Amino acid sequence: KTEKDEQRTMRKPPLLFVLILLAAFVISGVTLDVLACILWKNWWPILVIVFYSLAPLPNIIFGRCADPNATDAYMDSSSRSFKDTGFFCTGALIFAGLGLPIVLYHATVIALGQLLLSLGGGIITYVSVIVYIHFFHPTKSDDI
Repeated sequence: KTEKDEQRTMRKPPLLFVLILLAAFVISGVTLDVLACILWKNWWPILVIVFYSLAPLPNIIFGRCADPNATDAYMDSSSRSFKDTGFFCTGALIFAGLGLPIVLYHATVIALGQLLLSLGGGIITYVSVIVYIHFFHPTKSDDI
């Protein structure tokens, strides 16, 4: 093999393919949550989808409050504190979305199958969001 052949095989996947794959994963995660409700005719696990939709909002809101002209995040402490508050609230909503089915199962509101389907759907959805951020949001080293 030549170097050119090795470079072709080591390329990153096309971004459109990654986007379609991520959409399929998000849809399957939400489908698992809806199935957890439909199969047992108990609609409490549907609240997990509310956490999916609310989780990115703190980053959006607090990211707008941060100073976009700040060159160094450590020099402008008020700008950094807004972003950190957004990250904290987002993390709290993510853990609440994953913890809600466990609490509902512990309180015997949902069955074990519902717990497993809800946790599986939540993990698939949140991992899809993490992969999306990895592929589609540039880091500081990408800007150079």
